[in-house]
Amino acid sequence: MTSSTKSLWTRVVLLGDSITEGSFSSDGRWGAMLANSLQRLCDVIPRGFGGYNSRQWLSVCRDVPVMSLYGDVAVLFLGANDACTNPQQYVPIEEYKTNLAFIVNYMKSTVGVPEVVILTPPPCDTTAMSPEMASERSEEMTANYAEACVQEALELGVPYIDLHTLFKEQSDWQSLLIDGLHLTERGSTLLHSALLPVVKPLAALHGPQNMEEGETILPSYTDASNTDPSPEIEAWVVEHPMPDEAKNQAK
Repeated sequence: MTSSTKSLWTRVVLLGDSITEGSFSSDGRWGAMLANSLQRLCDVIPRGFGGYNSRQWLSVCRDVPVMSLYGDVAVLFLGANDACTNPQQYVPIEEYKTNLAFIVNYMKSTVGVPEVVILTPPPCDTTAMSPEMASERSEEMTANYAEACVQEALELGVPYIDLHTLFKEQSDWQSLLIDGLHLTERGSTLLHSALLPVVKPLAALHGPQNMEEGETILPSYTDASNTDPSPEIEAWVVEHPMPDEAKNQAK
């Protein structure tokens, strides 16, 4: 029997604003897509708060219980609201970069998340927004924040996905946004296709070891004896130790 207190299923925690809060919705379901692709490998947990910016996320980090944010991999997706001129949301671009650095370092040093991936904000399409919303946003401003996000990720030495550029490379990029800001199903699919190959190998570093390509946690029911105990299930756990156990076995 394994002695590890760590779950076999690594935790992928999604940190962000309304695009993350809606990541399990019928349209912006990139989080649900990720969870489906990582079935029997990871637990995907959304921690998104509509309208939040990087400054408000500093308080989230400081004030909520640490375990509320814990994961083996954290995906940090902020900037769309920082780049909004509404005084309730606007954060100057240099402060935005500083805030990203604080959040990444806090997640790693205080929360104990070993892997952090940063996503840039997507482009915005003001022609699809309400007049009020369009008056507070511009694609030029959003592009500047996306560029700053990439710069900060490079300075921090963490993986990143330039979602802004990825979307703009599509000739009909406006169709990736449901209201000029949030993701359509197609936009979610594109984000998922870029995020999965980054997150999956990072999560595997902190889950059961000796996993073959395409293998998932625990044997198929057809390969497990219909007995109690089931020796095949017990053997699988022994043969796939968690990283700390694998290190001890190697000594």
